[in-house]
Amino acid sequence: MKAIKIRAYASTANFRKPSSFQIKESFPLPPYSTVIGMVHTACGYREYVPMQVAVQGSYESVVNDLYTRYEFLAFDKNDLSRHNMVIEDDGKNFGLYSLDKTVLSKGREDWKKYGVSRGTGYVETLIGLKLVLHICPDDQDKIEEVYNGINFPKTFLSLGRYEDLLCIDGVSMVEITEKEYDDVLENDIYIPESYLDKWDYDLRPKGTFFKLNKVFQIDNKTGIRRWDKPIRACYAAKGSLFEQILPVDSEGDVAPIV
Repeated sequence: MKAIKIRAYASTANFRKPSSFQIKESFPLPPYSTVIGMVHTACGYREYVPMQVAVQGSYESVVNDLYTRYEFLAFDKNDLSRHNMVIEDDGKNFGLYSLDKTVLSKGREDWKKYGVSRGTGYVETLIGLKLVLHICPDDQDKIEEVYNGINFPKTFLSLGRYEDLLCIDGVSMVEITEKEYDDVLENDIYIPESYLDKWDYDLRPKGTFFKLNKVFQIDNKTGIRRWDKPIRACYAAKGSLFEQILPVDSEGDVAPIV
């Protein structure tokens, strides 16, 4: 099976866990959906192209950054101190003004009103993220298309947040085959549970399990993303010893695609 192997670097990154709010905690590596989204952006795809991916890498440190957080609340005209701004909305259009009555965008009195409160929050930021990604389109005829898309993207590449620019250090075509991998891991890596189920329990790697999104459908009525069943994967640490049958690329790197 052919695949595109990407070596990349990001100076900062945050891959927010869906359950984190007060502090935007980050996954240690990008989820499968984030990588697939980056590939679709690079290639200019407007519809979902089925593909398998493998994600591994490492980061230097983690810091907590401040960011401006906005909360949308029910408008309370009797306690204006709760809000910094007010939004008027009719479902399609909106008006916006500050509490000192400065009109920023004019609405109408009969529109529904929401209060906006502005404050600060913390976001967990990965520093010095190095990645090795394997991209394997289900349609193997698209290999050249993906290869050219990564090398000559339609727009600048980022992973996760728009501001987290992705520097591509190398792109190559590799062959992936299943073979005995008897070595220590060179990077932290996601190993899907479907691989672990084939191994003896005592020989499974120790690590943290995450539920990672991969594919979504868009609801035609609401336009909201509906995620398919997430993939349960083990986050195994660099240096873990493996003696298992695993997909390995032609350059010797393990590639547990899913």
